[in-house]
Amino acid sequence: MTGSVTTAETGLIAVQLYTLRGQAELDLLQTISEVAALGYDGVELAGLHGLDPAEVARTCRELGLEICGAHVGVERFEDEPDAVATELRSLDLRTIVFPSLPTSSPEDGDSAIRRLHAAATRALGLGLTPVFHNHDVELRRAADGAMLGYRDAAARPRCTPRRINGW
Repeated sequence: MTGSVTTAETGLIAVQLYTLRGQAELDLLQTISEVAALGYDGVELAGLHGLDPAEVARTCRELGLEICGAHVGVERFEDEPDAVATELRSLDLRTIVFPSLPTSSPEDGDSAIRRLHAAATRALGLGLTPVFHNHDVELRRAADGAMLGYRDAAARPRCTPRRINGW
């Protein structure tokens, strides 16, 4: 299954539910149940699809799955940081995983880093642990050789890097 994550430190394996987003949109609780039946240790949420956070947390507990993080778009967090923090607390979760922001030019990369830094700083202030989930675009180089997502070192977010997106 694609989207699996593990860490050498814990040996735990989780599924990033964004990978199963089509199935999760149809029935998140059934998707979580099927992940548990496959023997995974946890899930990284990618939306609640209209469900109550407490119901999702209860289902995961009953199935023996740990919620290792929640994939939350920076845009949503910028718009409603307190609501996102409350939702994560309802899931008994403190780890917020920010996906990468689209960058197509060095200027976009600088803006994305500043936005991510601001979101990470706000998340820390709300008692959350921000994690940055990167993709290949942040590692691409601009014509001048600089990495698009990391041109402005002073603006780097205070996010914990997530090696192989594990926990």
